Amino acid sequence: NIISHLLRHRTKAMTAILSPQDWLICCCSCANGRYGTENVIKVLNTLEELYPGISKSMDKLGNTPLWYCLYSSGSEELEEALIKHGCDPDARNHLNLSYNLCKEFRNL
Repeated sequence: NIISHLLRHRTKAMTAILSPQDWLICCCSCANGRYGTENVIKVLNTLEELYPGISKSMDKLGNTPLWYCLYSSGSEELEEALIKHGCDPDARNHLNLSYNLCKEFRNL
């Protein structure tokens, strides 16, 4: 996977384009799309290796990377990988909503 390779070997250049958290969000948003879940998980693992705990991060609205799986109809494998790396599916954002709560409503 070229993104994983560039993140490992051209870290400064890649983080000049996007922050590590933004790379993770972009990849989660693309899951099951053009890049495929397997490649997104490779990028996730690379980012976790380079920036331990990045899966626990939140954006300006308090959303975890799991939220972006909802937007892209992300796969269960990616969700499981994020949770394995410490992403909390019950963490509340600024609107007091959690990923699990929104996923439950989406599935109704």
